[in-house]
Amino acid sequence: MRCKHCGQGVLWPLPSRHEINEVYRSAEYVDSYDAAGESFAISGDSVTDQLASRFDRMEEFLPQQGTVLDVGASRGYFLKEAKARGWSIAGIESGYDAVLFAKERFGIDVEHGSLESIDLGEQRFDC
Repeated sequence: MRCKHCGQGVLWPLPSRHEINEVYRSAEYVDSYDAAGESFAISGDSVTDQLASRFDRMEEFLPQQGTVLDVGASRGYFLKEAKARGWSIAGIESGYDAVLFAKERFGIDVEHGSLESIDLGEQRFDC
């Protein structure tokens, strides 16, 4: 499902926690993840251009910078773009390798876990 205004997507219906964990543990996912890491490194400009375009559209609706929470942050490319534009950032990712990648490549701290398992305390987010 995609927002008709900004183009942001959402998976619906949401998979169960069990289904998500099964995907992350599958050999097929791990193999594709490693290959994607290499292709992202090679085509990083392409990924950055796509994210910049999405951010441009998002900022039409949220012109004032605030705090963004990326649930399913993957390797942190979206958070990197947000930070470069002056947003405060927070991210959550179930895949441990992706959490390490975000930290090592971009210096971004992404919480390892799920939205249900992370204590966000009193933090508030604008998007």
